[in-house]
Amino acid sequence: MKLSLHWKITLNMWIVAALCILLAQSLSTFIYYKNQEINIENELAGTTSTLIALGISNYHGLERFQELDAFVDEILKLEKVQKVIQVYTGRGKMMFSSRMMGNEKFKEAFHTPAKPSFKTNTIEGKNYKVLVTPYIAQSGKQYFLLAAMRLPSFKGIFISTLDESLMLFILLSVFVLFISRYLASRMIEPVKTIAHHLTLMDPASMKDWEPLIVPKAGDYLKDIVSGVNHLSRRVKTALYTVSRTNRYLAHELRNPLAIILGEAEMALMRDKMTDDEYKAVLKSSLEEIERMKNVIETVSRLSLKQRNSYKPSPCELVNWLKTNKPAWDKILGDELVTHFETDQAVVVLDQDLLYRLVDNLIRNIKVHGQSKASLTLNKTDSKVELVVEDDGLGMSDELLNELNTGQSTNSKIGIGLSLCLEIASICGFKLIFKNKTTGGLKTTIVLE
Repeated sequence: MKLSLHWKITLNMWIVAALCILLAQSLSTFIYYKNQEINIENELAGTTSTLIALGISNYHGLERFQELDAFVDEILKLEKVQKVIQVYTGRGKMMFSSRMMGNEKFKEAFHTPAKPSFKTNTIEGKNYKVLVTPYIAQSGKQYFLLAAMRLPSFKGIFISTLDESLMLFILLSVFVLFISRYLASRMIEPVKTIAHHLTLMDPASMKDWEPLIVPKAGDYLKDIVSGVNHLSRRVKTALYTVSRTNRYLAHELRNPLAIILGEAEMALMRDKMTDDEYKAVLKSSLEEIERMKNVIETVSRLSLKQRNSYKPSPCELVNWLKTNKPAWDKILGDELVTHFETDQAVVVLDQDLLYRLVDNLIRNIKVHGQSKASLTLNKTDSKVELVVEDDGLGMSDELLNELNTGQSTNSKIGIGLSLCLEIASICGFKLIFKNKTTGGLKTTIVLE
């Protein structure tokens, strides 16, 4: 049978509490045993002090010891207690033994200490606490008073208290079970809140995701709540990136497909076409297919965001820009004005990613209804810059701030500009967006 988390926590807490109860009962029994031993020592010390103080020292010589029985019985009431009283000479000769123990079995416990001394002896399989006290009789002769009492066994005490201990254990166990279940419910409640929050995180309604808030979350939940919220933000960002990437792919692939489809239909509608015309159609189709392939590869590399997908190589920018200028002229539908303030600029970079970056900036100009654009190559001792400018309306201050700080979660940032930020991040380029005083947007790509 599989137990729920609630019952697992409850039973674990109950087992720990039950073990603590058993340990407490065992310690209590042991302490009671030790207290009994201390009480017996105190009682034996009181007995010897009473006997000596009340007149045992008057009894000396063999002719008077027979009177000691009546004296001891009267003073100690031995019929009510389990005490052994014996008197020895310094040579170990027993001169007197209480009536209930009129034998020499305790003689092995006798010794001649200089002051009262306790010992524990086993006699006939039973443990006794023995006190031997030296004293001087009126005759001046030294005697030794031996007083002994039987020690209760730990086992005996445990058995004698077993019924009460068992009843106490049952009562406490039931009480602890209810307390454990209550505490487990309190502990599980935040977990249920977290689980419920996770079930509501539907990717289809990503914009409606709310941060996880657990009332009265202790320190043990603080990190969990923070982790769930952090994961939620990362998943939200990832899904948003996937969505934008899909939109970008659809946008980038639509035009080449439309061109290929249009040229194919035009070719089929014409009754006669020369070989050169067929070759032109095929060449145009291959160019568009190559473009789609390049777009897909670029997006794949951006999605991976792995440094090993970044493949830099030396690039002579002047010739590279002149080679790609016709494609950008075609996008604009007008000539891209270029300015080269240097004859040569060699930079180590990924040419495919740089092309996609510039291409997206130029397409962004076209999307916003502009056909006039310029591209300037600047070179100084410390850096190389590509500057793309247009004569449009520019951007709002809020949008410029988000672009310059690298934020790409604002819905107002277009697909192309979002990918520009991704490319710049991977390649280590710096993008600076700025409105021109004369009108239009100026985008600076700092390459190194």
